[in-house]
Amino acid sequence: MNRQGQSAENLFIQDLKQVVLDNLDNEDFGVEALARESGMSRSNLHRKVKKFKKKSISQFIKEIRLQEALKRLLTDDATVSEISYQVGFHSPTYFNTCFREYYGYPPGEAKLRASQESHDVGETTSKNSRSDKNYSGIRRYTFLAFFILVVLVTSFAIYTTNSGKDGKLENSGAEIKPENESIAVIPFNNLSGNPDLDYVGYAMTDAVIARLTKIRSLEKVIPYTSVKRFRNTTKSIPEIAKELDVNNVLQGNIIIIAGEKMKLTIQLIDADLNSPLWTSEYESIWNMEELIKIQTEVTENIAGKLNVQIPEKDLKEIESIPTYNEEAYKNFLKAEFLMTEFKKSSYEASIPYYEKAIEMDPDFIEAYIGLANMWGLGGLFAGYFPEDVAWSKTKSLMEQARQKDTANLLIPQHINYGYFYYEWDFKKMEDHYNRYLVDPDLRNSLFSYVADYAMKTGRSKEALSIINEMIVKNRSETYQYTKKADILYFLNRKSEAKQFVRIGDSIFGDNTYHLVQSSKIYYYLGEHEIVKENLKKIHQVTDFSSPIILWLDAVYEKESGRDPDNILLELQDRYESKAGGSPAWFLALYHCLNEDYDAAIIWLTRSYENHEVEMTWLREEPILIPLRSHPTYREIYEAMNWPVPIAKNENLKN
Repeated sequence: MNRQGQSAENLFIQDLKQVVLDNLDNEDFGVEALARESGMSRSNLHRKVKKFKKKSISQFIKEIRLQEALKRLLTDDATVSEISYQVGFHSPTYFNTCFREYYGYPPGEAKLRASQESHDVGETTSKNSRSDKNYSGIRRYTFLAFFILVVLVTSFAIYTTNSGKDGKLENSGAEIKPENESIAVIPFNNLSGNPDLDYVGYAMTDAVIARLTKIRSLEKVIPYTSVKRFRNTTKSIPEIAKELDVNNVLQGNIIIIAGEKMKLTIQLIDADLNSPLWTSEYESIWNMEELIKIQTEVTENIAGKLNVQIPEKDLKEIESIPTYNEEAYKNFLKAEFLMTEFKKSSYEASIPYYEKAIEMDPDFIEAYIGLANMWGLGGLFAGYFPEDVAWSKTKSLMEQARQKDTANLLIPQHINYGYFYYEWDFKKMEDHYNRYLVDPDLRNSLFSYVADYAMKTGRSKEALSIINEMIVKNRSETYQYTKKADILYFLNRKSEAKQFVRIGDSIFGDNTYHLVQSSKIYYYLGEHEIVKENLKKIHQVTDFSSPIILWLDAVYEKESGRDPDNILLELQDRYESKAGGSPAWFLALYHCLNEDYDAAIIWLTRSYENHEVEMTWLREEPILIPLRSHPTYREIYEAMNWPVPIAKNENLKN
């Protein structure tokens, strides 16, 4: 084809189409691959295709496949199944569905349709050759008008009469777009009139988010902690989508009637058009099995409407039932709902619900893991619980869970992070780390502390590789974004670190955990005004100031010319009561920043003696660089038995 004289738009689309055709039989060739082959980012490619073709990239690719399929159906002797694979569809069934939606008839009728159309045209020409063009045009438009009328009537009939045996009603609004890259699930509203049932809306929302996160072809799935602020919001869908930078929004309402029946109404909305892609209503008995069934069905329907696939290996997982004890499951959901609030009171309030779930079903593994996670996180930098108590509880729960389920990979992960943070058992953690590097099953368990361990033991390049892999597999984990920014900072790639922590801000900007973690990184980067704004937000929503927050408060009180003594005394009281969150460590940082190195060494020694978890930062902490030549610092460093010898630690050469 002669390219001269064609518009830039036509040339761009023509080139993209050729790339797709060159990879036609590759069913894995999708949005990512097309962006890579075209030398563009996904977002830029998405904008250009949507601008020129008024459709998503995925729809653009699928239509090229279907157009090529029709050509082959008309000219080849291959079967429909064979052609479906030739043009890159993963299954003939899915191909048949897509073909029928696009052309209005099944692929098996393609030759018959072409033959009939050819016969009709030939007959018309022989009868009236003088007006073939006009007559042909009239017939086409008449047929088109008739076809549209039939579709509208049929659609209305389906909309008003389609009711499944399970009580589900389903209809579609705007034209379904096969794929948009991102989605936010707004917390489902509890319209039951009973706030004690709010956890049901959380359970449904969080479960759908968790399932959607497994669909890797979705560029972004916003986590629950970042959408919870939109519960009962008055903001419009376009406003929410703009804030969260997504293309699709799912919203829903739940009503529990007399504690027995549940009614769920949901709507998937194209945020760009502010128009519904899909609306569905579910009615069922209110119990755990039905809840999980609906969660799974909703997820699969969303995947179908956006034309994205859930990996086969994940289908069984999203359909699994964690316990058959109804009351145990409800108590577990109440505990998990409380854990979405990063507050000391919420953590403490979750304990009896977790314990009740375990009491009712002693084999409920998720309840053991949830309670252990509550203790483990609460004893780390949050400082909600004394570290020795937190680790003792965590370890005991995980050991009980391991006896009941030896195949669950989450359990050894939790135990090993305790060996690292709480026990400083680098030998056990190093063995686990080396297994992690070669075991694909462990790598798929996506525990970010492995990257943290690599960074804190002087292997930041390995840490970056690990965290990048984790982000690709699961983009909804808060910790991964701040950890990547940490790693980039320690690789002296500060502008990238700043850029990446801001990406985390765009997703988790109202997440207390993210605000705390990002504040220290911003402090490293010299972004003091951002840190101060973060501290204001944290103090507005939290009911307990963690030692890391008290440290930053003291730093800025001092810089503002105010007396931070009350804050420092609070940290000292925490240390003397052996509270969690490493208060002695942060006192050491404070005094080192103020160049009181003798006091810094005293508090560093106390942090070591109290076995505080933040001591795992000793090797890499930049604030403590002035202490690295001090004999006590080196003595403490050697006593911790780091896995890489001092001679290989470049930082200690300073």
